[in-house]
Amino acid sequence: MVFLQNGTDDSKVLAINNRNAFFNYQYFMVFINAPLGLFSCLMRIVKATAFGLWSLPRLDGSTLSRRFEQYDNGYGAYVSLLHLENSVNNPVVVVFINLLMESQKKRISRSIQASAFRLEKSLTFFDSKSLFSNRRVIRNRWHLYVTLINNPALRTSRRTRLDVPTMVNRMIQTAAGLHDYLLDDWHYQGYDNPSWHM
Repeated sequence: MVFLQNGTDDSKVLAINNRNAFFNYQYFMVFINAPLGLFSCLMRIVKATAFGLWSLPRLDGSTLSRRFEQYDNGYGAYVSLLHLENSVNNPVVVVFINLLMESQKKRISRSIQASAFRLEKSLTFFDSKSLFSNRRVIRNRWHLYVTLINNPALRTSRRTRLDVPTMVNRMIQTAAGLHDYLLDDWHYQGYDNPSWHM
């Protein structure tokens, strides 16, 4: 108000009227404005530090200004997590992955069932093979004993001479085993009432 021109003059707006007084005023005000500026700068640093420490645990807002957000690693990690969550939780992607996982589970269960069937088939084959070999051994022994009983001269020419009572006991045991085996075989094949008995 003191140093400016009269407000009624339209051609010289905010022009300085009393320059000498204004320069003297500026010179003496430097000693007041410099400490005020320094104090204001320190207060700004203190406020920025206080607000930075207060907002440091929150990652949804950067502690730095908008131009320097790229240097705030915590804020960058938070924004990256949001982008990742958005891309992972896409409904189309979720449904597609669920379909892939279900088809993979079906394929695995089919292969497990097929391998279990092959294993069961091989075990059944081995069981029938061992059953067949046991049947053959019993039949061959039975024929041997019948042949040796009917031909006593062959007993002496065998590699190991058979004692007749021992041989008869063995024949009885073998016949009993064959009888039990044949009955089990009849029951296994579905014939519950065999028409013959030993």
